[in-house]
Amino acid sequence: MSDLSMIISRAVEAHGHKGPFLALGIKASIEASRRLGRIDLCIVSCPRVKPYLCIIDGIRAALPDTIVEVRESSRGLRIEFRSDEGVLTLSVREDVLERYIGRSWDILPSLADEALSMDLHDLFEEC
Repeated sequence: MSDLSMIISRAVEAHGHKGPFLALGIKASIEASRRLGRIDLCIVSCPRVKPYLCIIDGIRAALPDTIVEVRESSRGLRIEFRSDEGVLTLSVREDVLERYIGRSWDILPSLADEALSMDLHDLFEEC
C-alpha cells in the first residue's frame, strides 16, 4: 500500500466517508510537507460548517503530529502551514468550492478521487 493510500485509509476511517474536502486536506498537507518538511502548525480559516470542516480530518490524517487550529471565516477556505522552514498558505479556488459544495452523497467518493488526481494549482491558489 502506498503512503497516499495509507493516508486516505486513515482519513476515511477517522472521518467516516471519502469526500472531496477530505481529499483537499490530504492534497494540501502532502504538498506542505514536501515543501516545508515537518509542519508544526496548521491554521484553517473557513465557515464553521460542513463540508468546509471536513478538510480538517484530511489534514490530521496526513499530518498526525501537527497542531490544527480552526478560525472562523465568513467565506472561502484558506490553509496556512507553518514550520521552521517557513510558511505556505493555500486558498481553495472559488470554482473548486462551487464544484464540491452541496453534492449528493453517492458521488462524493468519485469527487474525492478527482481532487486527489488534479494538479495542485487547479485546486488551490498560493497566497
